[in-house]
Amino acid sequence: MAAALATFTVEIIDVDTNEGLAQEYGLLIPVVLDGDNELFRYGMDTIKLEQWLENC
Repeated sequence: MAAALATFTVEIIDVDTNEGLAQEYGLLIPVVLDGDNELFRYGMDTIKLEQWLENC
């Protein structure tokens, strides 16, 4: 059986160009969010990313 493919949009935001985001995230970047849910900070965990994608 073929796996269903999730559809999602990736939006790349330069935190340094937005004062509010720069204050909120500072040195935590890169930060990966799913809406308001923070998935990663400081980098990306590929195992957790795969798990997140499987649950989309």
